[in-house]
Amino acid sequence: MLIAVGVGIGLPRLDASIDGRLPLSLTAYLFGGGPDAARSVLSAVAGSLITVTSLTLSLTVVTLQLASRSGTGTGSPATPSAPTWAWSPPSTRVAGWT
Repeated sequence: MLIAVGVGIGLPRLDASIDGRLPLSLTAYLFGGGPDAARSVLSAVAGSLITVTSLTLSLTVVTLQLASRSGTGTGSPATPSAPTWAWSPPSTRVAGWT
């Protein structure tokens, strides 16, 4: 927490000290909009992050539902009615590492 407070205090001071000394070739690549433009960019980024997160969650739920409906093997001794995918060991060494 102290690091975050230090960065929050230090970065604006660093920005103010080097703002006038940047070469024009570099300032052309920096964001030149005002607060409203920055708010719009952050809103677009936040909206797309929410969209990607909800899509990923939805696809995960659908995949788990489809996998649970696919055949129920013999079941494990601990959970006799568990589907095969829920308890079977991975068949390859690479799959075991993940």
